[in-house]
Amino acid sequence: MGFDTQLDGVQKLNHRQMATSQSRTSGGSSGTTQGSRHSTIQSQDSNSSPASLPRLSNIRHSNGSNGTANQDKNSYDQKKQQSQTTTTTSTQQVKSDGNKPTDDSDLQILYRFPVWERSHKILSEDDTNLPEWDKLISYIEEIVANNSNIFDSKLKSLLHREFNKLLTRFPLLVDYWKKYVAIEYTLNGLDASLKVLENALNSFPNSLELWLDYMSIITSNNTHNSESIRVLYKDAISKTGRQFLSHPIWDSYLDWELKESGENSNEYINIILKVIRIPLHQYAKYFQIFYKLKDNFTIEDLISKDQIIDLKNEDSNELKSDSELINIYFDRVFTKIENDTNTRWEFEIAPLNKLNHCMKGH
Repeated sequence: MGFDTQLDGVQKLNHRQMATSQSRTSGGSSGTTQGSRHSTIQSQDSNSSPASLPRLSNIRHSNGSNGTANQDKNSYDQKKQQSQTTTTTSTQQVKSDGNKPTDDSDLQILYRFPVWERSHKILSEDDTNLPEWDKLISYIEEIVANNSNIFDSKLKSLLHREFNKLLTRFPLLVDYWKKYVAIEYTLNGLDASLKVLENALNSFPNSLELWLDYMSIITSNNTHNSESIRVLYKDAISKTGRQFLSHPIWDSYLDWELKESGENSNEYINIILKVIRIPLHQYAKYFQIFYKLKDNFTIEDLISKDQIIDLKNEDSNELKSDSELINIYFDRVFTKIENDTNTRWEFEIAPLNKLNHCMKGH
């Protein structure tokens, strides 16, 4: 089969089998409509933070500094006027009746925050109580969103202790890591929020969502040089790139390398050569990119020396041109990956479709 015929086949597969890819900045993941053979994959968007807290995809330097979001919005006089303002939330108003906790001097400040005080006591006795953790974190988010100025060093320290306790106990809860990052950015700026994300990745290195957020923030804010970013992308790919729905991190890597080096660079084509050998949900679109670019590279750029020798030693290929050998070789790669993807589909997507169907039935 020639490459023109092969490309037509890939285009049909994209319409019949594969979901159309969508660009993802940080928080969301792609996945749109499927063809008749494969059911729809729903987007795996994470829970968003309160409206006034920053989304991770929007975390940027402000005026070249690492000041908090509140400092960007309020003048010194406004902060001074608000310093004594009590925080009103949907849960309960800050109280001032002097009922201070006595078990820990660092907790004295909690007399102003009754929900926090009560949750802290409950979680001190049972740190596995996730509904209580959720109540506490939601309450903290509201305080930060409505009046971040009240967070002095003691209150920040207590906030860190609460989050660290939660995420030490439940290190795989990605949504809480994301909430922590957004809160830390609001209170302490970009560098502090990146440290939280780095801790998150140390705790959960196979999280696709966390890697996407991390790479989005560092590339948007130019916090690393090009070679460091490339190393980080390779690390992200090594830890998440074989997941069936890992196309968002591959897309992010390719988009960055395209801007950095161009589509005819060895750096860019080497990413393509790696991803087309993995049975992924959106494998066909990467073959499309490869077919578009293959003629810009030599056979040595695309196929290893040993494999070229093996191809030429085949009786039917003895006198074929380099272009023909490339076609033969990657036709075989495509066929293998197509079969592997269809086999993997039954284990990766079919159970999710069945679960979604059952949930809709209830």
